[in-house]
Amino acid sequence: MPKDKTSTSQYSSRSLMTLLRLAFAAISFISAGFVFLVMVGVMQWVEDQVSLRNLEQAKPYVGEALEQSAGFPLTVSPTVIAYSHAEQLPDEFKEAAQFPSEYQTEIHSQSIDYFVYKTKLVTSKGVQEVYIISLAQYSELTDVQWQRTLLFCVLLMSVLFVILNTVATKVLSPMIKPINQLSDQLQQHPLPDSFTISSRAVTEFGILTDSLNQYRENSEQRIKQEQAFARYASHELRTPLSIVRGAAVLLGHNQEQAFQQKQRERIVRASQDMQNTVDALLHIVKQENPNSQAQPRLLEAQELEQILSNHMTTANQRGISLKLDIQTTPHIIPSEAVLKMLLGNLIQNAINALTDLEQDNKAIEIIISENAITVSDNGHGLSHNEHNQTGHGLGLVIVDTLCQRYQWQFQLKPNEPQGCVAELSF
Repeated sequence: MPKDKTSTSQYSSRSLMTLLRLAFAAISFISAGFVFLVMVGVMQWVEDQVSLRNLEQAKPYVGEALEQSAGFPLTVSPTVIAYSHAEQLPDEFKEAAQFPSEYQTEIHSQSIDYFVYKTKLVTSKGVQEVYIISLAQYSELTDVQWQRTLLFCVLLMSVLFVILNTVATKVLSPMIKPINQLSDQLQQHPLPDSFTISSRAVTEFGILTDSLNQYRENSEQRIKQEQAFARYASHELRTPLSIVRGAAVLLGHNQEQAFQQKQRERIVRASQDMQNTVDALLHIVKQENPNSQAQPRLLEAQELEQILSNHMTTANQRGISLKLDIQTTPHIIPSEAVLKMLLGNLIQNAINALTDLEQDNKAIEIIISENAITVSDNGHGLSHNEHNQTGHGLGLVIVDTLCQRYQWQFQLKPNEPQGCVAELSF
């Protein structure tokens, strides 16, 4: 049973962007809340320390008052009162009597909150224990002040949230936007000629996009090669199969020894042609590097003449002369079957370029040198060949593929004064 197609991820890039924004928003709120709590705690601590510090600063003034026998309770300031002994403490301040000397703190009772500083003063009359007290309501922030402070903190948190969210969007956008662009292009029908992303994208996305374009180009190239393989198989294999079939039929109609020998020879040649075709195709589809295993072999004149003889009849019928110029006998890697396909395809292309040409002295010249094999004609020229890249049999696409397999260079260039030159460099 076929399996349902499922996505490898539960989130798209856009939903991931939303999740990241929510995550940053949560971090912003948590951070702002933590800062708020710390700020409030610090403000309360500072507030208490300032109040207690004011009580300490009132100590010298209380000492002078005791030296001058001033009356107690003593009003030091509108918010600070000093008591000379525990019996003077009002009922709401009686709790302060239980603390040790030189002790200061804030006391929270049901009726009132206050700060107390219990200390001992040395005067000419002896040591005197005093209580310096300040009501919290006169030294702490009022409710209105606290509300304003809280409002300021909330506004500050909101501003921080907006800033952090904006920064997060700006930072994440160059990473998420290229993914969205590539996803949109991949979903287009038909696909664009090439994948593109914003120029502001990070380098890694540029590398990914270039790799996708290269992968697509390689895929299209392989598709063209497969199509050329199909055309080649249907064209090149059909002829020997027809020969074998026709010769087999003729063998049953004529029992003469000479006639039957001729038909058997035709079958053998056709079988050899099919074997060469299969060998060449296997060289193309093999994954290993042919140069790493095969040994160079000498390209002999007999092999070249045999290749030319296969096209001689067609060339003569169309008034085209074939000339072979062997300047040297190089050493090459490709097998006889592969070379026959390469050179035979180029010769047939040259013949096709000269077929419809209304001129005399139509000629094709094959030159064998130490580092190259060239096939030149005086036909339509390079522009015509460029518009007909399928060629004959394997076609120029497959010729180029075979050259890449053996690390050869294949190029077409104009021939002077007219025509085209196909060159195989090795």
